[in-house]
Amino acid sequence: MSLSKWTAEHGNLLKSLREKAGLDIATLARKNMVSPLQVAQLEDGGESAFYSADIKFAAGKKLLQALGHRLPEQVQTLSEAPIKVPNEVKPTQSLPRNSFSITPQKIFWHLLFLLIALGLLGLYVEKSKKQADVASANLPTPTVTTTAAAPSENTSTPPEAPVTPTNAAEPVAAPLPPTPTAQATTPPTQKQNSTCNWNAIPVEIQPTSPRKSADYVHMQAINNGVICIKDGEQRVATLELQAGDERSIYGPAPFSVYSANLSQIKLYFQGQLVKLPSEETQHLKLTAATP
Repeated sequence: MSLSKWTAEHGNLLKSLREKAGLDIATLARKNMVSPLQVAQLEDGGESAFYSADIKFAAGKKLLQALGHRLPEQVQTLSEAPIKVPNEVKPTQSLPRNSFSITPQKIFWHLLFLLIALGLLGLYVEKSKKQADVASANLPTPTVTTTAAAPSENTSTPPEAPVTPTNAAEPVAAPLPPTPTAQATTPPTQKQNSTCNWNAIPVEIQPTSPRKSADYVHMQAINNGVICIKDGEQRVATLELQAGDERSIYGPAPFSVYSANLSQIKLYFQGQLVKLPSEETQHLKLTAATP
């Protein structure tokens, strides 16, 4: 079973959804930051516009989702043959008779274990009950004290008048918990372009042996880092890459690339690995070369 292979059936589905949406190849490519050549190869076949079959499958899956179709997690190609059950496997084969036989000895041991378990359970319940009785017996008994009102010289009530006892321990209402104050929450936002220092002087690089088109930049992270890429139409993409991540950014050349740790990211432009002039280089300008 192939999990990341773009097939002709996928291409026909992409073409049908695109035409149903009333989009041409150039419009669909521009909206999803891919090249028209890649859209054409996804629909009609071809591999020259992609680094690998996995990247081609990821780009096609992205376009299908943009058109409202979501591929399942596991994609099965038409070239797979159905699984055949060997002739020697017999589902109706019966097990031997003596595999699950019940003997008096087995019944005796099972009953013995059950009686032991019931006895231990009874001991545990009895012990728990005794502990509860002891704990309740040790609780202090609440006492209620009464106070008699002292006679006042200015009152006409005689001293021998009965005084109604009052309970000294008056119930006090518990204070209400403070009402929680609603705090405004700020929704998460994308990393601001302040990470991209476009004021730094870029180092211009042009491939010497171009093998692919100049409408995208491919990157592979060696360590964790943040990278900013701006295409010829001044569209900026800020990416947080983890070690081992691979991404491609599509658009018209030239591309401006900035990262504080650019030496920890491998860049590919026009099918060629970009070599940095030094480890301290942070800002590049990738200019297209004629194949």
